[in-house]
Amino acid sequence: MTLWSESFDRDLADVFAIQDEIARAVAGSLSVCLAPCPESSVRERDFEGYILYLRGRHYWNQMSLEGIGNALDQFTRAVALFPNYTPPYAALADAYGHLASWGAVAPVEALEKGKRAAREAVRLDQRSADALATLGSFCRCSSGAGRRGRI
Repeated sequence: MTLWSESFDRDLADVFAIQDEIARAVAGSLSVCLAPCPESSVRERDFEGYILYLRGRHYWNQMSLEGIGNALDQFTRAVALFPNYTPPYAALADAYGHLASWGAVAPVEALEKGKRAAREAVRLDQRSADALATLGSFCRCSSGAGRRGRI
């Protein structure tokens, strides 16, 4: 059973514009709700927050200091636009952990900001594997090897 089908023949000069167009077409045709929300259609602000999260993941996958910095910016913007969506919070926490391990951010600052973002992710979705794993890594880092830490 085919739920959606369309062809896209575009110049790859602006890959993000193409990604936005495809994502909007898919979400519009499937009436996707990206987070717990009423039966109404997805609000533009929420959709833009989701796109920012996806862009953050694109930068994250570059696995460079510049990429993580750009990812952090995208995740922060996603949280501001879509505050009830768990993945950007978990991703923010992950980014702070990497920045600390690479020496780009003071460990105390990264631990504080990362743990705060991870806690918010878990508060929003207690079943999110990303949120729980990230929070667990911050707990482990703050408690020392082999000891149980306080979350």
